[in-house]
Amino acid sequence: MKIHRIILIALGLFFMVSITAAADLTPSTMVSSNLGWIIANGNDQVTIIVHVMQGSPATDVSGANVVFSLVGDSQDLGTLSSPSATTGIDGIAQTVFRSKTKSGTVTINATVTSTDGTILPISCTQRIDHDIPSGAVVDYPLKVTAGSVTQIVIPLTDISNNPVDNKNTAEIHNIVLHMSGDGGAGFLQGTEYVQDLTVPTDGGGNASVDLRVSTLAGPNNIQIYPIGSYLGGLVTITGVADSDPCYLVQLHPSPSSWPADGKDPEHSFIFYWTVLDKNHNPIGYADLWVTTSKPGEEVHLITGPDGIASTPYGAKSIAGIYTITATPVVPGTTTAMNATLLCTDTLESGFCSQTVEFTALDPVDMFLTASPQTMVSMDVDGAKPVDVKARVVDVSGNAVKGETVIFTKSADTLTYTKPDGTLGTFAETVSSSLTPPTTVTTAMDSGYATVQFLPGTFAKKGETGYDEAATGSCKVTATWTNGKTGEVKTREITFVWKNYPFLTVESEIDNLDPNVGDIINVKIWIKGTGAALQPKPIDVVLCNDRSGSMLLDYPDRMVQAKDAALTFSSKLTEGKDHIGLVSFGDNDGESGWAKLAPTKSGSSWSWDHVYGSWYWVADDSAYECGNGCPGYYYNKYDPASPHQLYLNAHYNAGKPKDYGDNVYASNDLVLNLHTLTEVTGGLDGIVPAGGTPTREGLYNAVSQFPAYSTERPVRAIILLTDGKWNTGGDPESIKTSPSIKSFPDVGTGSIIAWANSKKIKIFTIGLGSDVSSDELTRYATDTGGKYYPASDPTQLATIYTDIAGALNEQAGGQTQLKADFGKITVDGNAVTGDAVDEYLEYVYNPGGGASSSTLVKKYTEVPVIPPKNQYYEYVRDDTGNWTNPTLIPGLTPKQLDFDVGKIILNDIWMANIQFEMKKAGAIGIFGDQSPVTFIDTVTGKSQTVTVPSKIWTIHPGQADNPFGTPTTLTVTDVLVTPVATDPNLMTVSWKIGYDGDKHLNEKLLYCSETSSNPVSCAASQNLWPAYANLLISPPAGNSGTYSFVIDTSTLKPGDIYRITVRASESTPGGKENSGSALYSKGDVSTRAFIKLE
Repeated sequence: MKIHRIILIALGLFFMVSITAAADLTPSTMVSSNLGWIIANGNDQVTIIVHVMQGSPATDVSGANVVFSLVGDSQDLGTLSSPSATTGIDGIAQTVFRSKTKSGTVTINATVTSTDGTILPISCTQRIDHDIPSGAVVDYPLKVTAGSVTQIVIPLTDISNNPVDNKNTAEIHNIVLHMSGDGGAGFLQGTEYVQDLTVPTDGGGNASVDLRVSTLAGPNNIQIYPIGSYLGGLVTITGVADSDPCYLVQLHPSPSSWPADGKDPEHSFIFYWTVLDKNHNPIGYADLWVTTSKPGEEVHLITGPDGIASTPYGAKSIAGIYTITATPVVPGTTTAMNATLLCTDTLESGFCSQTVEFTALDPVDMFLTASPQTMVSMDVDGAKPVDVKARVVDVSGNAVKGETVIFTKSADTLTYTKPDGTLGTFAETVSSSLTPPTTVTTAMDSGYATVQFLPGTFAKKGETGYDEAATGSCKVTATWTNGKTGEVKTREITFVWKNYPFLTVESEIDNLDPNVGDIINVKIWIKGTGAALQPKPIDVVLCNDRSGSMLLDYPDRMVQAKDAALTFSSKLTEGKDHIGLVSFGDNDGESGWAKLAPTKSGSSWSWDHVYGSWYWVADDSAYECGNGCPGYYYNKYDPASPHQLYLNAHYNAGKPKDYGDNVYASNDLVLNLHTLTEVTGGLDGIVPAGGTPTREGLYNAVSQFPAYSTERPVRAIILLTDGKWNTGGDPESIKTSPSIKSFPDVGTGSIIAWANSKKIKIFTIGLGSDVSSDELTRYATDTGGKYYPASDPTQLATIYTDIAGALNEQAGGQTQLKADFGKITVDGNAVTGDAVDEYLEYVYNPGGGASSSTLVKKYTEVPVIPPKNQYYEYVRDDTGNWTNPTLIPGLTPKQLDFDVGKIILNDIWMANIQFEMKKAGAIGIFGDQSPVTFIDTVTGKSQTVTVPSKIWTIHPGQADNPFGTPTTLTVTDVLVTPVATDPNLMTVSWKIGYDGDKHLNEKLLYCSETSSNPVSCAASQNLWPAYANLLISPPAGNSGTYSFVIDTSTLKPGDIYRITVRASESTPGGKENSGSALYSKGDVSTRAFIKLE
């Protein structure tokens, strides 16, 4: 064991001596002979020097082996002249590094091995600069929105495509740029835009510049000046219009009018519009929605590349002034694109409009219309003049302007046959008349010559000669002379006016100038607006219980009853309705006095005749008459107490009232015309006290009414009581105890029956729980009134309001209409029976809303709850009545009968009937053969009124499209197929379908679906670059298959591109369409998919 330890120690000492003997080479260095930059030109070289040293202080090491190497990317930057060398006595070994043509920083490695085997890895770097500028591939957009800011990048390179960067700070490479053009074009320098700019390259060799293109659409040229051996060049960025329209320019066609002959294609207008952006650049491919003032005339246009859209309009056979409106819209919709867009000539917002006119031809005929033709006389409230219209027309029924029409009126016919067979004459204070003067020129806007007919004025009620059935009539004649032929045309209308009309009948045609094939709406109105339909005058007496119990509650029952009665009175019509006041109470116990407070007698207060329950005034449970009141023997009273103030406000100004001995009812206001102030005074004078003599109160109320007259048929008493009758006997004379008081005209008989015989309705109000509801119900039921129980006084106002509504009776009558279409006029000649079908055909249209046919509707202009009449709305099918009425007994061919029902004031009945126009001509309907009959339900008086005649013109059929016959342009079957000889070449083929006669411009456009190179398909199509512009000559060969070979070498493999063919007519605003296919570029061995769209 000891021997082993000695051997191990010895070996350890040996190895320690060996390690400490190795050379220390760390002082060694490796450097390039050029500490700066060499050029990547394939020729520049430097000497790489390795100085091997050891120890400290350092001493040269000779004989060391140095191996040089380039590793990885460094091998692409240059070469070494020798891979190894041995250090000399000076410790130096070296090699030569020669640059290639790639710039960058090369790392040169060396491995030093000394003679004792010591190894030291060491390295150095050498920077290699680019050569002189030689070229640049400028990155810039081909198209941008005019006035927008974009960027161009100039990647400057040397001949070996190294970036000419700024890493070598000893050299600065500036690119000098110049940009020409107006509209604010320039390079961004600080906060300003300049036309000349010097830009240094950056660390990547790029010179990046932000610039603004001109606000004017078009090319923006950017000059890049030479630098080094790079010759510079010209870059063009095209500014295109913004897609948001801001201005619309319209051209007005000349001439602005054409004859309405409907035949000559030369008699059409051509409209042009130009859509501009905010910088007044024309916007290509903008959508324009064009409409006219005639419903249904509309066309969708798309502007051409020049921003212009155009369309023809006409010719037309319907004369008139037409407004043409053009609105830039969201593509594919009719929604305005920009509501603030300015029309440059009219200054309208969002659209442009202009008018053109198709003028009538020579006049050939005249028609005359007026509605209504039966009306109230001018002495009746609501009377008004009626327009009488003459229309001079040409052969197509167009109104001719500037023609002279002479209107004349016959003398008024006022005679009638009396019951004895003799003739009488109604008294007319003012004759009917025409205004203005009788010679009228047809208007320049409507083509109508119009005068107003004023019906005559009859004597009013109370004036000499008044007659409740006064009627007058006359004829109005229109005369027109044809200035060319001398032919004279006359037309006449008979007007009737009355002082008792019930109805107004009107008619309307919604389109006076339809074409053959059009559908028109014929409307008839029957209106309850006549004088005799006004609410009937009311005669009413308020019969109020003023017994002592009416002082109960707070506020007192009497106070609340007075307030409710005053509300009722306010609903009457002053000057027409009569009102009276009766109050009843038994005051015999106080010698006829109704006294609710003491009176001053010298220095003391007299309580004589004061009602025993006087303290019920106001608060029923307190005296409220002052300090110490009533005191011993009632010798205290305060005239300023709440009790007296309440009396002052509500009961005869606080004074007692002497109704007189044995007087149980008083006429506080005699039945007559009264103001609301007079009614208020009558109510304020009532003072309650004593018992309840209901019989005498009702007798006084009935006695106020005069004999019944149909002129004042609404007669009523409103009885209000809070208790059972207890004096004067039973109003119905059923109970004999207490004894029944006898009165003139009725004796001891029933006051209720007497009232009913005088056609007086009694409305009863039972206030509180002490009334006899059975008796009050009988009073009302036996006279046609109504009983109202009122548990407390707060209900009185509602009850009185309800009674006011019930009394507001209105005249009304059963009404029927016979609308006879079996006899019409065509061009002034009678056409009857089946021959009518040549011109009109009834249309059943159940789902047309307000234009449904046949729509029948009755409603009121003043709705109330509950309704005063029965109202309805429905659609019925009159096809059977029109086509085969003989199967239905009692029906006349083509006669539409309507049971209108009862019509009262403010009611309106309406029927809408649709007809299809079958043949051209001037059509006349209604008149004497279409009567409306009304029979008053009260008086039995009848009235027959005819539906006012109507005339319209059916024009020959016109083209469905007033904007001219549209041409068809389609682009279909777009295909992209490879050319066998070159994988970068593709053949694009497509089919054109076109039936026009214009030149066609065609463009092949492309965009990227997957990137922004060259431009994204999401951008406006105006920005897409074009492969080619082609022109196809008309007219032969416009339809066919076409093709073009494109070079795809600049397209990125794997990206998806859209290849689009856009074809457009060469005229401004011409037809345009496009088709496209998707194309994905592959490598030489892989082809892309093609998707047709």
